[in-house]
Amino acid sequence: MASPSWRIVATVAATPIVLALCGWLLVVHFGSLASDYDPRDDEYVGQAALDHVHVRDGVLPRGTHSFWVFDGGSFNGSIYYLSFRCDSIEDCWAAVGGLGGPDESLFGDSATTRFAVNYYGPNFYWREIPADRWKVAAIRSGRSFETAHDDRVMDFWAVDRDTLTVYHHHESGGFPTDPPSTRQRWTRR
Repeated sequence: MASPSWRIVATVAATPIVLALCGWLLVVHFGSLASDYDPRDDEYVGQAALDHVHVRDGVLPRGTHSFWVFDGGSFNGSIYYLSFRCDSIEDCWAAVGGLGGPDESLFGDSATTRFAVNYYGPNFYWREIPADRWKVAAIRSGRSFETAHDDRVMDFWAVDRDTLTVYHHHESGGFPTDPPSTRQRWTRR
């Protein structure tokens, strides 16, 4: 029986080294991307926010203003938060319809949620994002609608009748299922 060729021996010996080097390069590359991420780069106000609003079923009423959007995510999924003010409750409901939201009749009689990511907004994930644009926890007279498919995709809508503010959160690719009573336990960095 002939001895193995020097090429086969060299290939077998070098394979773990090459794989380890590739793994190290991936960790360095993607690790540096994560550490360079500033969530404030995905936050928009005013016209910049309006440019990130996904109007699906029509035009937003003229009585909508003070737009704020957080539009982030990765190749894994998306994290989208939207809030804005309305001149009247009718404008709020018309805007929900224009954004492709559920019909008013499907909203519950109070603003409730099962998930802390809806309650605290993007501040649940990143402390750098100010909580002043997402005030679902402060709603006293409002209505909400929520759907969640396992822990992979979720949509949340709330209308604050006192402040005439609409809130919308869409998340895909997975989300933490912590209940609203959970205060921020962790922050993505």
